[in-house]
Amino acid sequence: MREVAATRRRAAVTAVLLVIVAPLFAVAIISTFLFTPAPGYLEFELEATGGTAAQLFWTSTLAFNEHDSAVVPLHQRPGAPDRVRFPLPSRPLELVRFDPLDGAGEILIHSMRVVDAGGRTVRDIDPMVMSALNQIESLTPEGDAVRIRTTAGANDPMLLLRSQWLTAPTRWNRVQFVTPFSLALIAAAAGGLLLVALGLMVRDVTAGPVTLRDLLWLTTVFLVVVAAKLTLLRLYPMPVPFWDQWDGEVANLYLPYANGALTWRQMFTLHNEHRIFFTRVLAVVLLALNGQWDPHLQIVVNIALHALAALVLAASLWLAAGRRWLMPIAIAVALAVAPPFALENTLAGFQSGFYFLVLFSALALWLMSAHRPGTGSWIAGWACALAAVVTVAGGILGVVAVGVAAGLAWLSRPRAWRPLAATAAALAVVAAIGFAAMSPALQYHDYLKAETWFAFRVAFERDLAFPWVLTPGASVVMWLPVLVLVGVVAVTKFRTVLFEQYLLGLGAWVAVQAAAVAYSRGASGAIPASRYLDLLSVGFVVNTMALIALVGGPGRAPWLRKAGWVAIALWIGAGAVGIDRLSEHMLVTDGQERRQWMRTYVRNVREFLLTDNLAGFLRKTGPQEIPYYSAGMLAGWLRDPVVRRILPASLRLPLDVKPKPGITPTFARSTVATDPVGGWDSYAVGGAAAQGRFESDPLSCGAFHRLRFETTGLPGAPGLRLVLREAGSGRETAIAPLFGSGSGWRSVHVACPPRPFVIVAEDASPTSSFGFRPPTEIAWGSAVAETLIQRASWVTGLAAAVTLAALAMTIRESIGGRRRPQHTPVAA
Repeated sequence: MREVAATRRRAAVTAVLLVIVAPLFAVAIISTFLFTPAPGYLEFELEATGGTAAQLFWTSTLAFNEHDSAVVPLHQRPGAPDRVRFPLPSRPLELVRFDPLDGAGEILIHSMRVVDAGGRTVRDIDPMVMSALNQIESLTPEGDAVRIRTTAGANDPMLLLRSQWLTAPTRWNRVQFVTPFSLALIAAAAGGLLLVALGLMVRDVTAGPVTLRDLLWLTTVFLVVVAAKLTLLRLYPMPVPFWDQWDGEVANLYLPYANGALTWRQMFTLHNEHRIFFTRVLAVVLLALNGQWDPHLQIVVNIALHALAALVLAASLWLAAGRRWLMPIAIAVALAVAPPFALENTLAGFQSGFYFLVLFSALALWLMSAHRPGTGSWIAGWACALAAVVTVAGGILGVVAVGVAAGLAWLSRPRAWRPLAATAAALAVVAAIGFAAMSPALQYHDYLKAETWFAFRVAFERDLAFPWVLTPGASVVMWLPVLVLVGVVAVTKFRTVLFEQYLLGLGAWVAVQAAAVAYSRGASGAIPASRYLDLLSVGFVVNTMALIALVGGPGRAPWLRKAGWVAIALWIGAGAVGIDRLSEHMLVTDGQERRQWMRTYVRNVREFLLTDNLAGFLRKTGPQEIPYYSAGMLAGWLRDPVVRRILPASLRLPLDVKPKPGITPTFARSTVATDPVGGWDSYAVGGAAAQGRFESDPLSCGAFHRLRFETTGLPGAPGLRLVLREAGSGRETAIAPLFGSGSGWRSVHVACPPRPFVIVAEDASPTSSFGFRPPTEIAWGSAVAETLIQRASWVTGLAAAVTLAALAMTIRESIGGRRRPQHTPVAA
């Protein structure tokens, strides 16, 4: 039987390696290959206004030189386009740089394509896929052409193009490209890695004594995090893609993917200092599944990721502690994860990298420290450590956590050197890959670095002082439990148990993350940006558990235990006060500001989509008025047909609702400065006492199969009626806001009838009124996300009920004097 079980385990490990790890390694290796242009030329048909020549540079690295370039003259003949060709080199390239002019001016590109020596088209290229590098004010579609404007006084405008655009169009089976097939394969492998690692965690949880109370506390952690973050998103909605999302997603992911030129190399490239591979995979998968680019859907998925990370952290701490102290563990983890101090991560769809980092690092630390090298769990943990490298820049630091835990385990049993050797070899591979993947120094970020030792020290102290980041001196107090625990471990000649090994490994991980943040973003001893607080907050959990380990360990006198638990309660209480103040500070400053920005973004972007008033749009500035720093580049993307098809419901143009001829609507057309679309309102004619009816011309859905209405008042209440009526059958679909969805303008989602339909609004109430705006089409995933946000109070109620049930069971067992059997964790 043992041989059969061992054979099955080996088969399972082999299957995981082949089905999950191998595809991820394969695309990582494939991403190191460059692309060789097709034999021929890069041809433009263009009209130039200003400048005398255009130049094309190419490089196999990231540096350009005059030797690897070609120059062609330009002729300024309005209405008579030039056809210019640049010869393409026959060697692998990283990038090409197109300098459209050698001075200030404009250029209108009618066509851009790769042609062979005979002039036959190899590939058509949309000029919008080029990225602005220097002195480019805007790229904007004009019919079938694209107009490029340089900045005023430009002397060297530049655009970048990735080399894969110079090859023949991709086929579904070209492994270097992100096709629906390869995307599904890699997404399944990435999801499979997470599922296997989480499944192994579940196996560890269920391998020993576990009670209903334990399951309730673990569920509490997950639900509290989800409820808190959904509530925050409901209060501070972020329906518009913000800042890095426009170039990081539209320019670098969605447009290349739509044109069949997104490569796995591009998925692994740097975004500033980060290789955000899993963030990019998640973004493209969500777009492919949903069909609509929706920040709220992204944020809801991110919330689930962070809640999973919190659950893994709580479960692993509980297991390492011998299945003790779950209530304080759950409270400490929930305090460190749920509150809204890290607004930049919670309220942005493009920040999932930080959640992937915490999740993969927590899984790697537990699976590699609690299981013997060579076992399936240990191998899965090693795969998670590798995956963390391509989350954000701090991913490589997971080797420190596992290394500290493995080193302490060896010091406890110096003769058992083989596990340490195996773990050290595995971590060396992770470190080597992580070092190779590290970003070179970015000159445009030099101003963010700590410029002196003093600035680094102050920033480092602030990072360690969480949640009291405004008081650097608090770092000593906040890390005193860990320092004392290290002293106790040293006095006992480094004889540690798994809990101490895991805890000190996790503490080392937080400390090196804090040092990295202090060095790279510590100019003048700066306060850490809120996006880093999701990493630094783990330090509060570590020190809380270190304090528990000091007072709750074996051999402690009863009086010391009682006094110690009082101290722990005071510690957690003080931490809660600090976290509350930090969260309030973030909400008052960053949160309020972003909420106001979002309202302005919706108005300004929709106004541009409705009017196409480019001159007025170019006068707007970010981030106060538009969600990107360059109005010209943003306008170009908003004009692009591919982007218009995937815009979120908050921005896309609504259906063209017109009153039915022959019916005089008593619902008045309403427009306000904050809403360029307008709507119909029964209150506008005669106030609440007014009664009337509205019916639209027939409408049909196009892109999606659901509609998003915005309503005010209480449609669905007695005397108030808003419905979709299907032509022919007369079948009606009622439109009414969810119970408990708040006041003011609220969104309502309904299925779009398969046949043409009309909108019917009726107000037969002498005391009430309601209004509605023309509906926009919304994808199924976006509708689910908005529904979850609207029902945040329901999730909060569920979280409160589970928490109270767990607390009641804990109190009952404590009063009853029942003690659970002690369980000493042993490496599997």
